[in-house]
Amino acid sequence: MAEGDFAWKPLLQLPWPLFHKPELEHSKDVIPNIDIKLVSDTLVQVPFGVNYELITRKMIESDERPIIYLVSSSQKVLHYWREGWVRGVFSSKQLFNEDKYYAFLKKDQKTLDEIRFLLKIVVWLGTNWQTETIIDLNLSFFGGQFRSLVSGKDLEEHLGVRVLCCDYETFFALSEKGLYHDFLPVVASLNAFEKAVTRSTGIRFSWGGVLYALKAIYNPETDFGNVSLSELVLTCLAGTDLFFGWLLLELRKRYPSAVYITWENLVQDDLFFHKVQIAAANLQKKLLPLIEYFEQLRDITLDIASFFSNAENQVRWLEPKDENCIFSINPYNSHSFTTQTQPTHKEISNI
Repeated sequence: MAEGDFAWKPLLQLPWPLFHKPELEHSKDVIPNIDIKLVSDTLVQVPFGVNYELITRKMIESDERPIIYLVSSSQKVLHYWREGWVRGVFSSKQLFNEDKYYAFLKKDQKTLDEIRFLLKIVVWLGTNWQTETIIDLNLSFFGGQFRSLVSGKDLEEHLGVRVLCCDYETFFALSEKGLYHDFLPVVASLNAFEKAVTRSTGIRFSWGGVLYALKAIYNPETDFGNVSLSELVLTCLAGTDLFFGWLLLELRKRYPSAVYITWENLVQDDLFFHKVQIAAANLQKKLLPLIEYFEQLRDITLDIASFFSNAENQVRWLEPKDENCIFSINPYNSHSFTTQTQPTHKEISNI
């Protein structure tokens, strides 16, 4: 086809009226002129139609107290930190560890994948605007299996900063360590914070989650990862599919229309429950040799044991999905958890 020769070319020759796009006022440049102040132990309501983020920033910047702003995700923390009006604080597992990185560099007999990962780190260190946290280090397509080899540090206080920002999970960890006890926590979205409390007090593992953790060590579909562990990973992948596949079929047969299967329903059939318990213990045993290579896999093995324990004040259930099966545990109430932050922070403000 010749250049410019296409079926709808005559449309370009019609006398279309010139469209002028109106100049829109960018909300990011305009801070609403509304007199709202942060009040301790009070829910501050932002008027409908007002840019929520901008009015929150105005309230925080006009307040003279040391403040730790709590948001729903670490990506938001990174964004606000880069804007320059907060100091980002991140969880231990999200922090880049130089000592571990240099130890990895000095390792003898690196695999090709390990060398590729280290080269990615070198580029990131030399080009990124910050190197404190690895959350903006792109490991989506490759390198996730080596994340723990360059990350993980003890949390420390940043001195001389008035406004901090972190996600809810990090705030819980800071409170446990008694850090930033003199800062006023400002919660963005009380509803999202409540959900974060629920997630943090519960346990959840699934078929898909176990497969992801195993493939982060070695992925047989792409041949990426620790090739020396390929046989062990393949054995665990097969064991995982066998356990969850069998369990899903049995649950569908016994509870054909159930969305949730409670612990009480599960233990009513002693024989079936005993089979599930033994099969889960066998899967846990298969996974144990690999837990040192991926932190999330260690958590999964502990979660399996927790699900079948006799702990009190817990509600446990199974969720059979079309191609997944999820184990969940939550406390009957999260009061004991939320009061853990009270000795550290005597006041809190909610927006």
